[in-house]
Amino acid sequence: MRVIAFIDNERVARQILAHLGLPTAPTFKPSRDPPQTQFAWDDGGGDVGPDYAWGDPIPDDLN
Repeated sequence: MRVIAFIDNERVARQILAHLGLPTAPTFKPSRDPPQTQFAWDDGGGDVGPDYAWGDPIPDDLN
């Protein structure tokens, strides 16, 4: 693709855009959603199971 014309007159550019039914003012949208702070499956706490430390022996029921 090659550029064959460049419109540097703002008034003319706005008239062309308006004629084509396009927005004449810049429209900005957020680049992404805000960070997710809580997952859908997270109920906000509570006991999720036994808490084993790395140094603890493996319980017999898990062997």
